[in-house]
Amino acid sequence: MRLNTISQDWAYSIERLSHKVSAGFSFKAAEGSLSNPAEGSSPKAAEGSSPKVAEGSSPKVAEGSSPKAAEGSLSSSSKGLWRCALGGCSLLAHVHKLKGLLKSGLVGWLVLIAQFSLPAYSEQTDDAAIHSQLDRLHQMASQADFDAYFALYSPDAVFIGTDAGERWTIDEFKAYAEPHFSAGRGWTYRTMERHIMGEGTVRWFDELLWNEKLGPCRGSGVIVKAENEWLVSHYVLSLAVPNQIAGEVGARAISIEKARRPKSPSNQ
Repeated sequence: MRLNTISQDWAYSIERLSHKVSAGFSFKAAEGSLSNPAEGSSPKAAEGSSPKVAEGSSPKVAEGSSPKAAEGSLSSSSKGLWRCALGGCSLLAHVHKLKGLLKSGLVGWLVLIAQFSLPAYSEQTDDAAIHSQLDRLHQMASQADFDAYFALYSPDAVFIGTDAGERWTIDEFKAYAEPHFSAGRGWTYRTMERHIMGEGTVRWFDELLWNEKLGPCRGSGVIVKAENEWLVSHYVLSLAVPNQIAGEVGARAISIEKARRPKSPSNQ
């Protein structure tokens, strides 16, 4: 908007200059030709007098001839005016050329700026849409809204939960969530921070979450753009275990895995 205003101001200033130059040259040309007739021009009539023609007579023109303006007459003045006008037009041509160059330059700058600003604007718009979709994902889960929640996933999505055995296709995830959501038991994760990376129609993200039962958690995944809508294609939920208790939590996890999976690496 600022550049458009500058362009209009320049165009208006140049236009005013061209009109002033044109008016100035025309005025000077007329003044010089009418008030200062060339030597040999017709004598100036005495004040209050007028040229007289003999009664009954009329100006005669030789046969085959045509009336020829005397040198320095009004016709000659018109030629002088025309020459001055030509001089003015020459300057006006330069003025118009300058105005055209200025306009072309401004248009070029606008095109150049647009080439850099449009991708940046598009990226910011996509980031805002992705943030909105992920916020809605957590909101619908908290409200146990089954249809609205799973409408935010792509048809081939995968969800990975906090348990080592929780790697679900979207249909398996629906089967897990349906009884909980039907009973009005969703899950509430509040977003504390989020980072979005990548470009184009495939982006990835990670977010720090808070759950009243589990404490700090991590969410990460891939989100894809399909028909102008961003859909979650891959989501991983994990516990963010503080380093001070990581050993204790790990030891308990190992004992559980040994009991559940006798052939797990922990039993070898």
